[in-house]
Parts: sequence; C-alpha cells; structure tokens
Amino acid sequence: MRAIATKAGVDSALIHHYFGDKGGLFAAALQSPTAVSRRLIEAVGGEQDQLGGRIARAYLSLWEEDETRWQMLALARSSLTNESATENLRAAMAAAAGAAIAVLPPDNPQLRWSMGMSHLLGAALGRHLFQVPPLRDIAFDELVRVAAPAVQLHFTGELDLARQVQ
Repeated sequence: MRAIATKAGVDSALIHHYFGDKGGLFAAALQSPTAVSRRLIEAVGGEQDQLGGRIARAYLSLWEEDETRWQMLALARSSLTNESATENLRAAMAAAAGAAIAVLPPDNPQLRWSMGMSHLLGAALGRHLFQVPPLRDIAFDELVRVAAPAVQLHFTGELDLARQVQ
C-alpha cells in the first residue's frame, strides 16, 4: 500500500482512510467501467428485432477499445477468484438489465437478458482472455454479425422452460 501511495504521490494514510486495506483498494480498482451499463442502456433503445445486434456491438466494443479493454480484462480475470470483483460484474449487468427488461418479452425477461449477456461474455472471454482462434482473429464487425442472431434469439425467441431438452 505504501508503494502505491508513493507512486500516486499521496500519503499512505489517505489510501488507508479511503480504501481500508488491500482488499478494499483491489475492489475499488476493479469496479466495472461506468461505460458498461451506460452503453448497454443506450443500446436498448430502438426496434426490438435489432436488439441483439445493438447489445452485441455495444458490449463487445468495450472489449475492443483501448480505454476500456484493460478494465474489462481485469474485471473478468478477477471475477473468477474474487467475490468483490464478481459482485461488480453482476452490478454492471443488473444496472443495464432494468432498461432491457422493459423491452423484452414478458415471459422471464431476466433469464432472457442473462442468457444473451452470458453468450456475449463467453465470446469476449474467448476472444480476449483465452485468445481462441478464430475468435481472436475475426474482424470485430464479423464477430458482431455472427453473435447478434444468437443474442437476439435469447432476447426474443421462443422460451419454453417446460419442454425437456433431449
């Protein structure tokens, strides 16, 4: 903590005052970028039949842009092992879910949103964290074009929870 304070040019007592311990500082550093919920909320507006494409582009672009990529990667990596980081990720998704749920079909909109966003998170992790070819190598616009129909299906397709999967 002293080394961080020195690098930041502040007294280490200030770091302790505002963040408590290393865990508090770590959690604060991994807060989800505000751009996540803001961009997803903006993407919700518009025609429902294009929602999957708008959300796919908005979310996946956060992983592509220099300003937000490092935050998305740090949050994803840390969410696998740190509960505070996991809660930050959930909070970002929940903030955008409120706006999305209003435009999704009424049969279990929370599940629809969660499935669509999980699909996109998986694509982002495959591309940026695990570097899986061809996800890693595909052009961004092609990635959005390929992901959008599946996300749209989660958002607006038939949702029959009673049917058994074979």
